[in-house]
Amino acid sequence: MNHSNKIAVIIPAAGASSRFGGLMPKQFSRLGDETVLEKSVNLFLGISSVNQVVIAVNQNEDLIKSQSFYQDPRIKIVAGGSTRSESVFNAMAEVDESVEIVAIHDAARPWLKKIHFKDLLSHLANDQSIEGVFPVILATDSLRMKQGVDFIPVERENFFHVQTPQIFYHDSLKLALDKLQQKGLHMSDESQAMEHAGFKVLAVPGERSNIKITYFEDLTHHIGTDLRIGRGVDFHQFQPGDGLTLGNVFIDCKLSIVAHSDGDIILHAISDALLGAAGLR
Repeated sequence: MNHSNKIAVIIPAAGASSRFGGLMPKQFSRLGDETVLEKSVNLFLGISSVNQVVIAVNQNEDLIKSQSFYQDPRIKIVAGGSTRSESVFNAMAEVDESVEIVAIHDAARPWLKKIHFKDLLSHLANDQSIEGVFPVILATDSLRMKQGVDFIPVERENFFHVQTPQIFYHDSLKLALDKLQQKGLHMSDESQAMEHAGFKVLAVPGERSNIKITYFEDLTHHIGTDLRIGRGVDFHQFQPGDGLTLGNVFIDCKLSIVAHSDGDIILHAISDALLGAAGLR
C-alpha cells in the first residue's frame, strides 16, 4: 500500500450530544469561523489522497445543508442510525467500491493534524500482518474501578484512551461491520468490530491534542487557542411600508422589512457573528 491508494473517510455525526448541554449538537457548535464538523471535515478535504468523505447525520438534521463543505463533490451525506455502529454501517454502504482504505473519525475531534493522519497511514502500510490501526494515549489520571459500593485502585499503566481516526482496509472493515449487523451487536468503536471478526489490528501512539469534545467545557476550554472569528448572516424580504430600521437607525422611506421581529438585519447578523465567535451557537 502507498499513500496514493484511494481513501474514504466516514464521519459519524448523528449523535444528539445529550452530555454536551449546548444550544445545539456539539458538531454544529462554532470554533471561530468554522463549526466543529466543518473543522473536522475540511481537514480531510485538504488531503489529496482522500477521495470521498461520507457523513452520517440525523435524518431530520437540516443544519448540514449550511456547512461550507456541503456542495463539495467528494461529500456524501447519509442518514445515521440510533447507535454509532448503525451510523458507520449506513455510511459504509455508500463508500465507493474502488476505495481501498477507510478511515473513521469522530465528528467531535476537530483538532486532528494532517501529519498524524499520515503517520497512521504509514503504520498500516509498514505492517503487512495487520488489517487496521487505531490510535491510543496512556491514561494519566489515577484510576479506580467500581466494585459494588467500593472504588478499587488499578494500575493506570494498563489503561489507554482510544482515539480516532481508526483506519482499516475496505474489504475487511465491510466484512466486520456486516457480521455485527447480522448478529445485532453494537461496538463502541470499529477496532472492536474488527477484532470481533477475527482481524488483527494494531494500537499505535495517538496525540493528546486530538481530544474529543464531550462536554461544553471541552469546547470553551480550547476556544482560547483559536483565533476567534464570527460569521453572521441574516436576510429578509422588502415590502411596501413606511420605513425600516438598520443598525438601530430608522430610515424614513417607502419600504419596510418582512419580519416577525424588528427586522434589523444588521444587528441580527452582528449578534450571530458574536455568538459564533464565542462558540455559543
